[in-house]
Amino acid sequence: MNNIIAAFKFFLFVLLCLIIVPLQLLVLLFHKGNGAYILTYFWQKSVCAIFRIKVKVIGTPFTGSQTIYVSNHISYLDIPVMASILRASFVAKKDVASWPVFGMLSKLQQTAFISRDRSDAKQARYALDNMLDEGKSLIVFHEGN
Repeated sequence: MNNIIAAFKFFLFVLLCLIIVPLQLLVLLFHKGNGAYILTYFWQKSVCAIFRIKVKVIGTPFTGSQTIYVSNHISYLDIPVMASILRASFVAKKDVASWPVFGMLSKLQQTAFISRDRSDAKQARYALDNMLDEGKSLIVFHEGN
């Protein structure tokens, strides 16, 4: 029975991706502002629902203007949980961009990919400055995972 439930959840996840990914690609061709988070916000909320991740928010996250959110990174579930609450871009290590499936999905979330090499620090700063200049809020996992 557990295998059937797992297969059904995987099917729903794939179906969700097949619907949302092409739509988000189209959105990002024409718009990369706040409106570009609507589909990813819906997608992340749907992922939480499919996998029965219950999100409990204590207090009210600040969303009144551009914000840099800093958080611990406990598991990969942090990502759909936080993105189902906040309309923001993640900051991730550069390697994530090349990961199968999740690399592409993170690009659709408008993730900033940063190299950890000291020699690339200036380039990383410019990338983040550009996102901040565009008015994007950022989610940073301080331990760099």
